[in-house]
Amino acid sequence: MPAATITGSPTTASPATTLRQAAAALHERIAPLTNRATTTLGEIADYTDAFSRSDLRDAVRTGLDIGVGSMANPSLFAESGEHARSVGELRAREGFPLAAVAQAYRAGGQQIWLGLIEVTAEHAPARTSTLTQAAGLVWRHVDRDRELMTDAYRQACGKACAEAPRAALRTLLWPGADAIDITGAAVRLGLPMRGRYVVVRFQQAPIDSVPQPGTADHLDIPGTIIHRLAHSIGEIMVVELGQRAPAELANRLRCKGIRGGISSVRTSVADLACALAEADLAAATCTRDGDIAHATGRMAAIVVAARPELATALTDPLLRRVSSAEPSAAPQLWETLATWFDCEGNAADTAEALGCHRNTVTNRLRRLHEITGLDPAYPRDLANLAFALYTYRLHVQPR
Repeated sequence: MPAATITGSPTTASPATTLRQAAAALHERIAPLTNRATTTLGEIADYTDAFSRSDLRDAVRTGLDIGVGSMANPSLFAESGEHARSVGELRAREGFPLAAVAQAYRAGGQQIWLGLIEVTAEHAPARTSTLTQAAGLVWRHVDRDRELMTDAYRQACGKACAEAPRAALRTLLWPGADAIDITGAAVRLGLPMRGRYVVVRFQQAPIDSVPQPGTADHLDIPGTIIHRLAHSIGEIMVVELGQRAPAELANRLRCKGIRGGISSVRTSVADLACALAEADLAAATCTRDGDIAHATGRMAAIVVAARPELATALTDPLLRRVSSAEPSAAPQLWETLATWFDCEGNAADTAEALGCHRNTVTNRLRRLHEITGLDPAYPRDLANLAFALYTYRLHVQPR
């Protein structure tokens, strides 16, 4: 394998690219970096007293190998965070003072930064100024791992902060979070980077019957894990589905009599912020209590919710035609169409749900056809009717 080097023009290479290349080059010099960092950490009294020189060197090498390796390859960010947590737990059990462990992390970060500067100056002196622009990325990485180590240390000592999991969950749901933020939050919550996740957004007060983070036994869905986050309006849940189907979750939540939206299944925690936006839009399509909207089952309604101005502009002529032709019966016509949709196009079931005769349902649908020129028997016309119905229910009909 060829030796790692720093390539590219100093005028076009980004700070992030320069950092990755410098870290790859430094990773090949892990032995001398370890020697220098071991000497530095040996000056911290608690480390000198507790470790033999060889044990200290082994611990330092492992930490540097993972830390520098993750800077060279951002896909290893989570591995770096997991190592930090394991160090915090171990040092707490061994009785190391937290201040000493935190000082060691900071000292290790300084040695990494010095090493990055040195290899860049040797391989590509003109890129040194570009690398200095990446200093913020380096120290965010170091500080994130130090915070994860500190959290794990405190948890091992029984002094965990109750706010930490909520803060981590907020980070995962924040659209501005980057890879360092996301991997740190996932490690803090114990979430695998890859899995089967959905985000649920409720429009009402928190569901007392849904458990705190842990197995969702109260929902009768064994194998799922729920992480809750209270919000100013309603509540947000991140659900690890395991092998379960989203429909099982929707059915259990529907029984609670509240309104909410469920995102499509996402396979990475990096997608949870997008999943929340999707769940928000799905929740916006709910028009009655007990309505749990799964995003993949309401794609047209979600488009209407996301682009209300466009939806209203497109359907306004049709909606006006119906209200002009049937000023008093228009709401009844739209309600019949909506119920017909809910009953999968079954006129008998629709009549039962509305408390009327089947012929009444047929006549109302025929009247909509006469007014709009759209025949529910034809797929394209049905799609346009659905679009108009969702616009009416979400943006025109009084709630």
